[in-house]
Amino acid sequence: MPKIKIGDIWYDCRIAAEKITVTEYDGFFICPTPVDKWCSEVPNYSSWPTFTSVTPKEGTIGTSLTIQVDSFDADVASVLVGLEHGCSEDSTQISRNRNQVTITCKIGKRPDAKTLRGSSIVDITVLDTQGRTASGLHIFALSTSSHLQHSLMLIVFFCLVSLM
Repeated sequence: MPKIKIGDIWYDCRIAAEKITVTEYDGFFICPTPVDKWCSEVPNYSSWPTFTSVTPKEGTIGTSLTIQVDSFDADVASVLVGLEHGCSEDSTQISRNRNQVTITCKIGKRPDAKTLRGSSIVDITVLDTQGRTASGLHIFALSTSSHLQHSLMLIVFFCLVSLM
């Protein structure tokens, strides 16, 4: 399958003129027509990593994740959670069973990350040492606080409103 690399992430072009959203740059690109016209520097790997799953499906900074990727025959270089967060290096553990990789880690905040407010649905991307990526698109709900904190805030709000 033809691929296009933008920044550190490879995107699949399955059909000609397909519109691919690039959340990293808040935009999109259109796959070339015809799709068999590609630059010679695009690597021709026999396999490309495939994002399989992430558990849990939602959390905050500090949440422990378990990520599975298939056809992963290189070393893990990094894990991105959305655009500005990732797995903290000191919490990351990687296990391999043949070509399946399981990554367990805690979500950390990069020093240059903007302050996250509320909740947003983000991608999780695993980058290998050969520049290939496996992404789960719009797969994780990242928020600034837990549901319990949101519930308590709503209870306090409604109590205050009822007192007025």
